[in-house]
Amino acid sequence: MLTIWFIAVVVQVVCSLDPCTNSIEINNKYRSVEYHYSLDAAHFEPMVCDMHLQPGWYRFTQGLNGSMPVKIPTTCVSEYHCGTHAPFWMNGTHPTVADDIVVKQICGSISMNCCRYESTIRVKNCGAFYVYELKPTIGCSMAYCAGTGVPCSRHQTSQTGYQPGCKDINGGSVITG
Repeated sequence: MLTIWFIAVVVQVVCSLDPCTNSIEINNKYRSVEYHYSLDAAHFEPMVCDMHLQPGWYRFTQGLNGSMPVKIPTTCVSEYHCGTHAPFWMNGTHPTVADDIVVKQICGSISMNCCRYESTIRVKNCGAFYVYELKPTIGCSMAYCAGTGVPCSRHQTSQTGYQPGCKDINGGSVITG
C-alpha cells in the first residue's frame, strides 16, 4: 500500500500599503469647523455621525469636487459645530513628512468640556495632504471635524459650495454672509 503525504505550507503575506495612496476620501462640507448646527426645529437637519465609520485610513477634502485637501483642527471645537453634537478634533500638531506615521490624541467636545471623549488616531503627512487612521465614534451625533468655511445651507448652492454667494437651488435669493 502506497501512502502519499501532502504537506501544505501556508505563507502569509503582509501587505503594507501606503495610506497616502490607499485612503478613502471624505468630502462633507458640514464637517467644517465654521458650520454651526442649528437646534431650531424649523431648520432641522440630520447630524453628521461617525458611529458607523469603517476603521481605516481617510483623507478630508472640501469644495464641490473635493479639490481642496483639508485637515482635522488642532484646537478645541465647540459643541454643535461640524454638523454634529460632539465634534472631534486632534490635540497636538500635525506631523511633518519626515515624522512618517504618528499617534495623536483625538478629543470630542461636549458640555463645555473640550476633551469629554478621548481616543487616539494615527496620522501621516503625505506632502500635499494628511491622512488619518480613523475608527468609529462611540455614539451618533459625534463626528470628526475637517476644514473651514461656512457652507451653503442644504437647499442652497454656490460656485464653491460655501458662502458668500449661496443661492436657493430653485433660483432664489443670494445669501452673502
